[in-house]
Amino acid sequence: MDLVCWLQLFLAFAASSVTLAQESQGPYHQIYPPVNDTDGRTPLYIAVVLSFGGSSYKSVGALPGIQIALDYINSEPSILPGYSLHYTLTDSQCDRSTAIRSYFTQITNPPTKVGWVGSGCSPATEPTAELTQYHNIAQVSCVSSSPDLHNRQRFRYYFQLLSTDAPIAYGFYSIIQYFGWKRVGIITQGENLFIATSDVLKRLLTENGNIEYTEWYFRSEESVSNISIFDSGVRIYVVEMYSINARELFCKAYRSGILPPKYLFLTPNWYVEGWWAEGHTSVDYNCTADELAAVALYNVAPFLAEFPEIDDAVAEPNITLREFRSLYYKAVQSDYNENNRLMEYSDYIFPYAYHCHEATLTFAYALNKTVTDLADDFLNREAAEESGLPEGETFTMANFTYANSGIVTRMFEHLQNTSFRGIGGNDVIFNDQGTRIINRLKVSQYQKNANGTLHRVHVGEVTFTKLNVTFHPLPTSFHFPEGIPNDGMAIEDVVTVSVALTVVYVILATAGLVFAVACILFNIIFREKRLIRLSSPNLNYLIGLGAIVLYLNVITLVIPTTNTHFAAVLCNINPWLISLGYSFCYGTIIIKMIRVWVIFNNPLQLKTSFFRDYLMALFVLSLAVIDVVILLTYTATEAVRDNLGVKLTANRELPKETFGATAEQHKYFFYICKSGGQVVLYTVLFGYKGILQVLALLLAFRTRDVKVKGLDDSVYIAASVYVTSIVLTVIIVSTYTLRDYVNAYPAVVGMGLLLGTTMILGLVFIPRMVGLYKDPKGETITTFGTSGPREEAVESSGGKKDKELQILRRRVSELETSLKQQVGTCTRYICIKNVLLS
Repeated sequence: MDLVCWLQLFLAFAASSVTLAQESQGPYHQIYPPVNDTDGRTPLYIAVVLSFGGSSYKSVGALPGIQIALDYINSEPSILPGYSLHYTLTDSQCDRSTAIRSYFTQITNPPTKVGWVGSGCSPATEPTAELTQYHNIAQVSCVSSSPDLHNRQRFRYYFQLLSTDAPIAYGFYSIIQYFGWKRVGIITQGENLFIATSDVLKRLLTENGNIEYTEWYFRSEESVSNISIFDSGVRIYVVEMYSINARELFCKAYRSGILPPKYLFLTPNWYVEGWWAEGHTSVDYNCTADELAAVALYNVAPFLAEFPEIDDAVAEPNITLREFRSLYYKAVQSDYNENNRLMEYSDYIFPYAYHCHEATLTFAYALNKTVTDLADDFLNREAAEESGLPEGETFTMANFTYANSGIVTRMFEHLQNTSFRGIGGNDVIFNDQGTRIINRLKVSQYQKNANGTLHRVHVGEVTFTKLNVTFHPLPTSFHFPEGIPNDGMAIEDVVTVSVALTVVYVILATAGLVFAVACILFNIIFREKRLIRLSSPNLNYLIGLGAIVLYLNVITLVIPTTNTHFAAVLCNINPWLISLGYSFCYGTIIIKMIRVWVIFNNPLQLKTSFFRDYLMALFVLSLAVIDVVILLTYTATEAVRDNLGVKLTANRELPKETFGATAEQHKYFFYICKSGGQVVLYTVLFGYKGILQVLALLLAFRTRDVKVKGLDDSVYIAASVYVTSIVLTVIIVSTYTLRDYVNAYPAVVGMGLLLGTTMILGLVFIPRMVGLYKDPKGETITTFGTSGPREEAVESSGGKKDKELQILRRRVSELETSLKQQVGTCTRYICIKNVLLS
């Protein structure tokens, strides 16, 4: 023991001596049962120390349980034959210093104590449990549960009927986990039993649940109302403190508007029934019982399942729980308890009265076995020698002194091996640290009954080991009329594309697919018609194929899913679809535009043979090959980096919403590609496609005057270039600005693809359909360009047919004749050019 502890002991002993001199009625509050000198039995005494109130906790309500046990022990001939067992009662006030004073009161005053039961609460028990070993006294506690007492090296002869309070942390954790809360507050009083419980809870939250917590700590001599707690944004609070401090905390909560259903407290369930109505609160936060009950409403309280449950279960000493209750109320109202402040227990039993009853029996059974052991001559001689008896004199427990280490050793062995059925069906058995073994918790909730009175309702149980915690809710479980309180953190909901958007776009894309297939079939059926041949039907197949791919891309953009694997497939297939679809569809338009420019405005004097259909198709396929190379490189790189999955990103369309009386917050997320490399991918793909698009725009502008009577292919190609430019711009801008919008991005990009693809199909195929209807043979087709007529103009892969050349020559001859009549003789092409320019 350190210097501070010894100084504390000295001061307590001095205070005890002064007080003893002033006491006129003796050092003990009560001796029970009164000693009868005429019954022929030798009285033995145990020290009983309970708290009569003090500043924190009152445990004197357990006293009738001890009295019931002593009445049975002294009436049963088989227990301690020849002896009667009594207690000497002192008050610890649930205070360390007062408990030390009580210890020396018990030790320094006769009679000699053969054992110790108490000391009323954990803070008072710790110093006495450490001191009893120096006087060879075994101690059994019944109202203490601090984990610090779970230390056999420090508390050598100590046992306790309560499991440590630390397992309550498993109850708190199971409730937090059950409701899916991700942030809680922990308010801890500076007592070892509360600190240890909070430490276990924090470990569970961190290691198993990854749950955020905010902690507040206050010393017992401080006021909890002085701590700034309720401005932290926390909604769920775990309360680890005595009930008198909890009342003060709840009063501050009421004044601060911290009320259900928006806020919730988790409290230990060992608080007495109606604890919120007891005592007083601080001057600054004076509250009525109804106001405190308003804060306690719907609160959840776990506790170790160590309290009696079965009314008719027979326990030692051949008594049922129902019979024990009857004896308890009778003892409360008896004359010998008139000065013990027990009248408040006339209608309910102090919870730990059962445990103190069992503690007294536990000690008596061990003492009885020790008395039997003394029949052994060797043990008896050893005990007599330690007590200083004359040689040859027989040792009895009446000769016990605080020097009898052999007696306490035997007591310890018998206590360690205790095993009997306690009140209500719970077994009394200890682990190696002297703590009762209980691995089950019960959970209660404060609810209102039909009369509007707040009471506890059993809502579930928790089973736990060091590795596993499981909550078992009852069918009629928690009651939250306005919804489960929110933990103050937004619930992360995974959203996806709206159903309405999906339905509309799938219908439109499907219609587009039907249109694309119809265009391809039209191209196949009428490919030998002159009007169709002049529009390069083989290239039109590529446009139709690209359109089909782009319509499929629209569908993949609006498919709703929250499955990560399917979302990853859709996410990674979109770049392939949009890139290849663009190359087939728009790449064909670009090469057609280049051909129109070469035919009608050819400053580079390129041969038109360079633009046969198969060569133009190779150009389009080369664009697709470039796409495939880029996409395969990207896919391989990201696969190595394990970046082909998806990740959640906040939806900017509706980032957060709040619902209901509980102010439940929801934050919305959706899946996007995990890889940050997609930005680079789209930059490369759109970069080189953009260069081609700019080139096509320039050529479209240069060939804006080209006209083909009855065909006008160049006009439609130029219009398609303008459309593709707009669509590409929309896709590029949307890709970089709308990726975090779950509906806006697929809506804008999808609409761009739908409109662009449909317009291209319409510009390429509908004029052919109309033209074919009006001129099935194509006899009205005539070509004019920016540099004069071209006899070899716009013939497709069939070559330059003689019949077509004859038509062109005939038309030129007609124009020459007309020009001669108008302007006189002139050279052939100059006259035509002048007329066209005019």
